[in-house]
Order: sequence, then C-alpha cells, then structure tokens
Amino acid sequence: MRLLLDTHALIWSFAKSERLSAVALETMTRPSTRLFASAASVYEIEYKRARGAEAFTGMPADLLRAGARFGLRWLDISAEHARAAAHLDQSHKDPWDRLIAAQAIVGSMTVVTRDAAIARLGADVVW
Repeated sequence: MRLLLDTHALIWSFAKSERLSAVALETMTRPSTRLFASAASVYEIEYKRARGAEAFTGMPADLLRAGARFGLRWLDISAEHARAAAHLDQSHKDPWDRLIAAQAIVGSMTVVTRDAAIARLGADVVW
C-alpha cells in the first residue's frame, strides 16, 4: 500500500504522538506499506514555523533528512498535480490539502488524515 501522509500525520509521526489513530498507525507500520510525504507539507511546515506557529516547535530542523531516516519518500509537486488540485471541488480552500489530495488521486495513493474534507475531494483516506 502507498500512503501519503497529510501534514498533521507527518508532524505526529515525527513526534511519535498518540494523536495518530490506531488504524493509521497500524496501516503505516505494515511491512508492505510505502510511506510518502508531500513537498507541500514541507512548504506548509517551514512557512508556518517561520511565522512562529507553536505546533511546529518540536519538528526536526532538517525535515528532508529526518524524513529519510523515518523511511519516507518525498513526493515532488508536478504540473499534473497542480492541474488536478486546481480542478478539485472548490468547497475546500486550503491549498496544501488540495495539493495533497490531488497528489494522492493522481498517484493512486491513500492519504493518512483525520481531515474528512480530503475524502470529500475524492481522495482515499485512512484514519
């Protein structure tokens, strides 16, 4: 299974937080699972961290290296992803979530998220 971590799932994974659901954690730790995180999440975390958002205080300074040590594959944003995100239902306005949903749809991935709005955009989700 190919899982794409939503930004909060990525943060909670790094923090080994109990806020990850049991189902999400079990799915993420299966031997056959490949974990991905979006370049959109890197942008969101760095953007908000630079503006003093407390939720990102404990995040590793170098997300890319930390992700590699965690076993993540970083998913770049392609023109196809951008186009797909632009054509998703306009009810969900968060640009980072829209990109992550589009990447999952285009790449036939499942998003690890507690955000039901991502499922309403058409992405498969697990939580």
